[in-house]
Amino acid sequence: ARGIDVPLIDHVIHYAFPAHAKLFVHRSGRAARAGRIGYCWGLVEPDEMAYMVDLHLFLGRRLSVGTDKDGKETTYTLNEMTPDHVHYGSVPEAILNREVENVRRILESELTGSHQAETLRALTKVCVNAMKQYRRTRPDPSKEGVRRAKALMEGERQQTGQRVGGGAILPHPLLRGMEKKDFAERKARGTVDSLHDIDNLRKRDEFLRAMSNFRPKETVFEAFATGGGKEVGIVSHVDKGRTTGSKKHDSSAALSAMKHMRRQMRIAHD
Repeated sequence: ARGIDVPLIDHVIHYAFPAHAKLFVHRSGRAARAGRIGYCWGLVEPDEMAYMVDLHLFLGRRLSVGTDKDGKETTYTLNEMTPDHVHYGSVPEAILNREVENVRRILESELTGSHQAETLRALTKVCVNAMKQYRRTRPDPSKEGVRRAKALMEGERQQTGQRVGGGAILPHPLLRGMEKKDFAERKARGTVDSLHDIDNLRKRDEFLRAMSNFRPKETVFEAFATGGGKEVGIVSHVDKGRTTGSKKHDSSAALSAMKHMRRQMRIAHD
């Protein structure tokens, strides 16, 4: 599409992020031509973060999640966007869950056994296989892009080998603004209760992000090894097979840890 002027294109959406920065520029150039206003969006998967970093390096842009100097989150609407509003971010958890549940409901309940559901499943399989083939043939990102992308997602690597920072990516400023606008409209109609207040929803999203970033030191069967030195069966992963109590293979602490984890997951789901 290089050099082609297609009229009345206001938005360009990259469903698969281009592997080359120049390819991104050429595709995005179909919008905002001849003095018109245009917008460009990219849906980035975790394995495509390095390509997004390469694009920012090529354009000389700084990666930003839309926070000010004090770390306060900023929001804006589509009409308020300017060429300086170049940010990346995630989809808010509430919006993502609603859309995923809607697709799942269509596939598993309302259209079960219908022609539309079978066609949608077949198309999904075709798309998945096509994406696998594309990933095998696309070029690799630069080493600098891979390093910076890993730092964004997992944190900067220290001399000790430990990574500091990183974690879940904040929601995109535009989607945050849309979320607040949608909440204000629903609240005006009286369809929002105190439990689903925007502050509670934000706390829930932060809790879910914290859970997604949590990495236990041991598996659930070894979690009781750090429980204050109780006399139980298997002490730790290193002492696997040894017993210290009267009962061999006492698993009461492991079952307790599993029940506690299930309670936390139930709380997060509710």
